[in-house]
Amino acid sequence: MKKKMQVALGALLALTCTVTAAAQSKEQLTDTIVISPNKEFKIMLIGEGTKNVATNNKFDSLKLLFLADLEEAFAKNAYPMETKQTYYFVAKNGKRRLKIESEDYQQTAIDIEKEKEELELNLPPYHYTIFDMANNYQYQVYLSDPKKLALLKDINCSAIIQEAAIGKKVFRKEYRIDIEQEKGKWVNTTVTKNRWDFLEVTTNAGATMVGSSLSPLLGASCYFMTSDKFRVPKLRAGLAINTYTFSEYSNFDFKNIYIVSDYELRFMLNIGQKSIPKKPIWLGVDVGTFVGYKKGNLDKSIKFGLIVENKGVEYSINRIWLRDADKNSLYAFSVRFTL
Repeated sequence: MKKKMQVALGALLALTCTVTAAAQSKEQLTDTIVISPNKEFKIMLIGEGTKNVATNNKFDSLKLLFLADLEEAFAKNAYPMETKQTYYFVAKNGKRRLKIESEDYQQTAIDIEKEKEELELNLPPYHYTIFDMANNYQYQVYLSDPKKLALLKDINCSAIIQEAAIGKKVFRKEYRIDIEQEKGKWVNTTVTKNRWDFLEVTTNAGATMVGSSLSPLLGASCYFMTSDKFRVPKLRAGLAINTYTFSEYSNFDFKNIYIVSDYELRFMLNIGQKSIPKKPIWLGVDVGTFVGYKKGNLDKSIKFGLIVENKGVEYSINRIWLRDADKNSLYAFSVRFTL
C-alpha cells in the first residue's frame, strides 16, 4: 500500500511541475509607467515591477542613441518622416537595428488588446518603440506630430519619476502609474484600482481511495480569495465538506453501508499567478477531521494532505490517522470535478 501511495504522490508532484511549467510559458504580465508631458505626447516605460521600471535609467541613454540613429537614417533618405510605426532594437552586445512599418503595410490581424489600450489612454497616432533586449524593457513614445520627436531629447524620465514622489504603497499595489504635469510640476495622478477580494463557493463530485476501499464523493467548499494588482487570483483560504459512502458488495447486493463526512480547512496558492491562464492553478494543503453517521474506523480520525487544482479538476493525497487502539494510519487519494 505504501508503494501505491508513493506512486500516487509522485504523480501528484509531476502534475504540479507540469502545470507550473505550462503556466510560466504563457504571456507574462507587465507593469507600465505612463509619462504625459501633454495631450499630444506620451511616454510609456514597460517592464516587470513598477518599482523596477521606475529605478531603471536606461531609457534616458537609449533614447539618445535612438535619436542619433534616426537622424542618420533620415539624412540618408532611409527613413520617411511620416512613418506611423518605428521599432528600435538594442541587443545585449550593443548592436542596434531600426525597423519601420511603411504606409502600404497591410495589417493581417487586429490586436484587440492594443486597440483597447490606445483608445483608453487616448494615444497619439505616431508610435516609436525602443526594445532594451538586455533587460527585457520596452520604451514606447507616442506623438501627434513626428516633427516633435526632437523634444524627446529634453525629457529626463529619471528626474520626472523622482520629482513625482511615488510612494511605496503605489509601487506595490498598482500595475500602471500615471505621471502628468500640473502647474509646472510633475505629479503622480494614478487612479487605477485593479485588485479585488471575494468569496467563492463551489460544489464537486468525484471518487476517493482510502486504503483499499473505493468510494464516490460529493462535496462543497467556500473560499475567501485575494488577487494581485493584475486581478490574478493569488491566495485563497476556506472550508470544505466531503461526504463518502463505503460498502461491501457481494451476490449483487451492497452490505454494511458506511457513510462518513470530512470537514477541512484549506490554504492554497495560485502557482500560475504571474501568467495569464484561463483559470488559476492552485497548490495547497488541507487539514480536517472525519465524522461518521455511525461508529466506524474513520469516525473522529484526523487527516492532513496536499491538494492541486487545475481547470476545475482537483487532486489530493492525504494521510489519515485513525482513532483506534493501535493508532494506525491510512493513505487516501481523491479526484474531484467542479460541478
